[in-house]
Amino acid sequence: MPADDTPVYVAMVIIMHIMAVFITAFIYFHYIPGLLASAAWLGLLILSCCIVLRLVKGAVIGILLKLGVYDRHI
Repeated sequence: MPADDTPVYVAMVIIMHIMAVFITAFIYFHYIPGLLASAAWLGLLILSCCIVLRLVKGAVIGILLKLGVYDRHI
């Protein structure tokens, strides 16, 4: 299947849009993040991207199969 980079970028866009709301609200309420909070947000972002990546990759491959796009160089 020719789904090389698309699932990764789609997963990152989805997670960044969702997490940006929480991070902005967290900072808006007068909390200045330190090193520990930044590390926790980074870990949460990485974990959620890994979880969402599986779902997005399945969706992209399903869309490609439905459209009839196959990798013919196998």
